[in-house]
Amino acid sequence: MASIRILLLTSSFPPNADAFEGIFILDLLKSLRKKFEITVLAPHQQSSSKLQRYGNITIKRFQYFWPAKWQGLCYGGGILANIKKKPYLAFQIPFLFFFETMAAIQLVCQQEFDILHAHWVLPQGFVAAIIKRFYRLPFVLTAHGSDVFKINRSLLRPVLSAADACTANSTATRNQIYAICRERQVQIIPMGVDIKKFKIKRKKRLIPHEILFVGRLVESKGLIYLISAMPKVLAKFPQTKLIIIGAGPLQKKMRSLIEKLHLSQNVSMIGPKKHEVLPFYYSRATVFISPSVGSEGLGVTFLEAAACGTCLIGTGLGGITDIISNKKTGLLVKPADSEALAVAINKLLGNSKLRDYLSRNAYSHIKTHYDWRVIGKKFARVYEGFV
Repeated sequence: MASIRILLLTSSFPPNADAFEGIFILDLLKSLRKKFEITVLAPHQQSSSKLQRYGNITIKRFQYFWPAKWQGLCYGGGILANIKKKPYLAFQIPFLFFFETMAAIQLVCQQEFDILHAHWVLPQGFVAAIIKRFYRLPFVLTAHGSDVFKINRSLLRPVLSAADACTANSTATRNQIYAICRERQVQIIPMGVDIKKFKIKRKKRLIPHEILFVGRLVESKGLIYLISAMPKVLAKFPQTKLIIIGAGPLQKKMRSLIEKLHLSQNVSMIGPKKHEVLPFYYSRATVFISPSVGSEGLGVTFLEAAACGTCLIGTGLGGITDIISNKKTGLLVKPADSEALAVAINKLLGNSKLRDYLSRNAYSHIKTHYDWRVIGKKFARVYEGFV
């Protein structure tokens, strides 16, 4: 039987070997590539090649603005975050829509495809809906959270209705889709984690406890509350270190807060790290914390940390509650509450038996439900339903 041919549309895909923007899309495709012939259409970035191949996965990148160095809408923190940081980038939105549509039409005319798969409702879902209408290709839509929580519902509803199948990365994302388009059937298929890559790699700690944060330095991640909780943590566990991995627009503000609270000896901002070295940091940490204050579609860093055997603390927002069941696979705290965060941290630092119990449960949960091999099989069944 010939391979099913997929045209996958995404606005986030690793632009080069060192980047991890959209790495979860590449990981998903790796779990599917033995069974399907996949072509990826993604925006071009100055540092990326316009044509790449990973085995039987072909990546084609379209340029949407000239000169190439002025393309700033995609990658980094994502389209919405980039516009918030630089509002003038909104001017590039119609160019992105137009040139992505033209590039998709060109591919469909040049090659035969069996299925379209659009990641994010806009702009990819909109483009896929156009292709479906004129070329009669079935269209699978995957929502990741930011697209359905932050964009006007009237823009989303026609695209959600047009899809032949719709998947969501979490219960929270699915429920939001129901609120927008009540008649839409939605299957929850989360993004996953490579448990062969993210695994326990214990190193002898030089300090008693290490707390880890990995993520963009933006308001929605709530890092300000984690830093503000540290004085109360240090009052009880004075040798504890907080390691912050990531970059973003709040970098200077976070450094100023660290200095203001006299935390320079205990809090280190070490910038972004390559994806392949993150397992070392996760495994070394006593606790991983991502104290989000905005709706998270899922929270992939929690999956990575749990796969490495690290205890989890998060807030009960969005898809995080699919991963963290309070007092079973981690601890949940109120958003934007440094006091509650400090109490939860101290509770875990002072109780190794509780940490072991929570981390074992979390590892078992993600191995059962979030291993890429499990996720790949679920998407394969969606594709096979159309042929």
